[in-house]
This record gives sequence, structure tokens and C-alpha cells, in this order.
Amino acid sequence: MKNFTIFILFMFLSSCSSVVVADEWPDKDCAEYQGLIAGLVVASGETLEQADAANKAEEMDRAKELFEASLVFSQMAANHTVVSNNFATKKKGSLAPFLIDYL
Repeated sequence: MKNFTIFILFMFLSSCSSVVVADEWPDKDCAEYQGLIAGLVVASGETLEQADAANKAEEMDRAKELFEASLVFSQMAANHTVVSNNFATKKKGSLAPFLIDYL
């Protein structure tokens, strides 16, 4: 019964949604968004370095927590890079398509 309810809810929500066509973003918004992505990459690198230092200090719980945080930051950066590539870099030459192929 639970699966049936979830299926019905999914079908209802799918039928209520409408297709949204998004245009390219303005240059100012693109630059700001790419800056935020860069911040996520830096945060990922910093937490990875802290995880390495904690690992060397044999603080395994802290090292594991920091490594997981680094992984989350890097995944967020990758996800936002995909969004940026779809909306902000269509009209510009950028490294985003190059980076996405290797993420």
C-alpha cells in the first residue's frame, strides 16, 4: 500500500508540474555563480588539508569528519559546475565543459 501511495503521489506531482524554459543568465550572475563555485573548491581543499593534518596527528574521528566534509564540498562544486555549464557558459568560451568531462 505504501508503494502504491508513493506512486500515486508521484503521478499527481508529475502531472501538476509544467515545463520551464530557462534562458541564459546575465554575465554578472554568471560571474558571481562561478565565484561561489570557486569558493566551494577552496573549502574542499582546505578541509582536505585539515583532514590530512588530523590523520597525521592520529585523530581519526576528526580526520574522517573533515574528509567527509571535503567530499561534500567537492560534490557540491561539481553539481553547481553542471548548472553553470548549462545556463551561464553557453555563449562564452569556458573551462567548465572541459572540467565536466573529467569530474
